Amino acid sequence: KQDYIYYLRDYLYDTNNNVIVFKEENNALKKEIKELKKLLELKNTNYKLKYASVISRNTKDYFEEVIIDVGKKDGIKENLAVITKDGLIGKIIKVTNKTSTVRLITSSNIYNKISVNIEADNKSVTGIITSYDSLTNSLTIEGITENVNIQTGRLVTTTGLSDIYPSGILVGRVSRVMKDNFDLAYILKVEPTENLSSFHYVAVIVK
Repeated sequence: KQDYIYYLRDYLYDTNNNVIVFKEENNALKKEIKELKKLLELKNTNYKLKYASVISRNTKDYFEEVIIDVGKKDGIKENLAVITKDGLIGKIIKVTNKTSTVRLITSSNIYNKISVNIEADNKSVTGIITSYDSLTNSLTIEGITENVNIQTGRLVTTTGLSDIYPSGILVGRVSRVMKDNFDLAYILKVEPTENLSSFHYVAVIVK
């Protein structure tokens, strides 16, 4: 009788654990489906897009690069912009026949400088994304020397000045406004509109 009680206890314990795992997997699947549906809304834009799934991400360099499941056979090449419905993800830096490597906008690579527009008063000013802080989830924008009023919450978008990123792609919103040590230029902190720590599907802007 005692053995049966132990068996029943273990059975109930395992069953409860299985239910918890199932619920977690189900919730994760729901989130991915929601993310995919949002991405498909991009079909109404003027961009020619190639949709892709993230198949690999280095846990040690989590905010540097991801690998997606489209490549040369899909018409992908280097220096194409990668986006989601919520904003800019990065650019293609390496292509194989079936996969591509995306350098994220959060990458610490010294060449990862992106020109952006920031809303200010009745105009926009231009700055450069120079770095990312994963602890505060904020991009840093520098190089704004114009004497303008920049407020938190203002939108940040790509300028289109490079051959990589078309103009008007959403990057984030200003979360903090500061001045440099000489009080000559603005330094902005920007919260990305896309959750760059957790995304599964992207779209490549094919030129």
